Amino acid sequence: MTALAPQTSTAPAAPEVTVERLRLLQRLRDAFRAGEPLPVDALELVAEATDMLETGAEPAEAFGLALAAGQEHPAAVLAREKRDAHLRTALTTCPGDSAWAKASALGRAVREFESRRWPTWQRLDEPPARASLLERELFRAFRTGSTVPRSTRWLKRLADGH
Repeated sequence: MTALAPQTSTAPAAPEVTVERLRLLQRLRDAFRAGEPLPVDALELVAEATDMLETGAEPAEAFGLALAAGQEHPAAVLAREKRDAHLRTALTTCPGDSAWAKASALGRAVREFESRRWPTWQRLDEPPARASLLERELFRAFRTGSTVPRSTRWLKRLADGH
């Protein structure tokens, strides 16, 4: 993967660019915290952004994270992607011979989890050791902060890969 060059104008970055920039910075942070080699493409982004900062650019502009009016924050996009990944894993645990049956079962599980487990578990950093895989994945989906869908139709779209 090559580094995404920092923005060179005052125009906000395209939504997909801001999400990729945030992912790149997260990889840099994660590697640093884990004591792993730092990704060169992320270091290139930081070096180029530093050059821009030294010439007076705003930080968000220098890192290509400037948002257009009404543009969704990249953190919200990443949270939704994490939520969906956890829900896809949860779907694999649900009974049913069709995507609709699995989505229907997951919808029921989400509603039950939200009313019975989440009120007491939401203060925890991790789900309890006794939690099933389904409960662990629902816990993690709720922890993203992105609204967890309950409708069978929406969950079926997720099961279909949308």
